[in-house]
Amino acid sequence: ERIAARHSITREQQDEYALRSHQLGAEAVRSGRFAEEIAPIVIPGKRGDTVVDTDDHIKPDTSLKGLSGLRAAFGKDGTVTAGNASGIVDGAAAVIVTTGERAKADGLEVMGIVRGWSYVGVDPKEMGIGPVPAIQKLLADAGMTHDAIDYFEINEAFSAQYLGCEKELGLDRNKCNVNGGAISLG
Repeated sequence: ERIAARHSITREQQDEYALRSHQLGAEAVRSGRFAEEIAPIVIPGKRGDTVVDTDDHIKPDTSLKGLSGLRAAFGKDGTVTAGNASGIVDGAAAVIVTTGERAKADGLEVMGIVRGWSYVGVDPKEMGIGPVPAIQKLLADAGMTHDAIDYFEINEAFSAQYLGCEKELGLDRNKCNVNGGAISLG
């Protein structure tokens, strides 16, 4: 709510962004972009095994009408709702970071190169704005601008939080969270 107020981000803008996240997430699943990223889990049961091999948080039937009908989460005059915030979900991830030589020796595909990293502290009352100074510091340290970056993955704890980061960084939305973000994926 603080970030929404500071940047004059409306409830409608937040709902529109949440809808975008769900649409992009659903399209990524439909087109198979996550297929190689998800390791299926088999859950044994009395009536047979259940295989979990897709994200179950994405809501492809999300609509602006449905989002606009949700109650504010933080006070009656608030703009943040359960629909324009990330869900409470569980997940797991793993990544292998190694040298190019080792990847080649082991027959692994190099999927990216870590050129640098950054971390910063921000006021805990605005925890979600942390990507702004972190990205600014990283780009400055690397002597780059955000135009040199093909895609950004920025946390979507809340639509307002993401939109505040987008605004402060001057990012092109079409280069951010292109397969949906935490609002749709959890």
